[in-house]
Amino acid sequence: MEAAAHAWNVTPYANELDGERAAACIERFGHKQAVRCDVERLMASNEAFGIVWANPPYDHDKTAKNSKRVEFAYLRHVWKWAQEGGIVLWCAYQHHITEEAAAFLAKHSRRVDVWALPGKHLGEYDQVVVVAIKGQPADPAALYEHILAGKAQPRLLTVQPEPLYRVPPSPDPKRKFVFAPDVVDEAQGLRLVMEQGAWKTNGFQSLLSVPPSAQDIEPPVPPRPGHMALVLAAGVANGAVIETEAHGRVAIRGKT
Repeated sequence: MEAAAHAWNVTPYANELDGERAAACIERFGHKQAVRCDVERLMASNEAFGIVWANPPYDHDKTAKNSKRVEFAYLRHVWKWAQEGGIVLWCAYQHHITEEAAAFLAKHSRRVDVWALPGKHLGEYDQVVVVAIKGQPADPAALYEHILAGKAQPRLLTVQPEPLYRVPPSPDPKRKFVFAPDVVDEAQGLRLVMEQGAWKTNGFQSLLSVPPSAQDIEPPVPPRPGHMALVLAAGVANGAVIETEAHGRVAIRGKT
């Protein structure tokens, strides 16, 4: 992921559940760009990522209502985070491209390619990388047949002479962006407070700052008769508090 981010000139954001791998991601990318949590507990901005590397665990969920495979559930879950025109890379076993998965991809993708990884995973299973370009398909039925054909005879993933895919332009940088787990533990909470706590804001600091000591200010030009009346009438000094010899602290209320 780090190598790809440098090669493609993109900013990486990593979500990892395994403790050791999560620690490695945090060490490489920092706490703001890497978090440890289940992908279903990740809070991330929708349609904010130009590339989504979807590397799901190979497993099944007995409690699921429809498809029991975690790989397909993972793909559906992360789909919302990809931009329109973004690239979704789904790494799975070849037989994980079920009719249900092919129908989902055909409904929500402009283009889908199936690439075969060389060799066999664990010496037994054929692995593929499905590349989907998120968007409205021109012909979902034709794309569905194309995906099943790609599953039957995937192209071997090799180095290409020219790039086959393009990353869409970045979203508006002014829009709100979130990338964090929905459950914050004690260590992460303390780190967030120390790095981004409210007490660091200008408003909070000004509330606690000690006001500077009052200094006697001599006007460069002494006021002449009538000047002070004009200042009071204009309301410039309205609300000012001054110290006087005769009356002590005095608040000025003067307006036109």
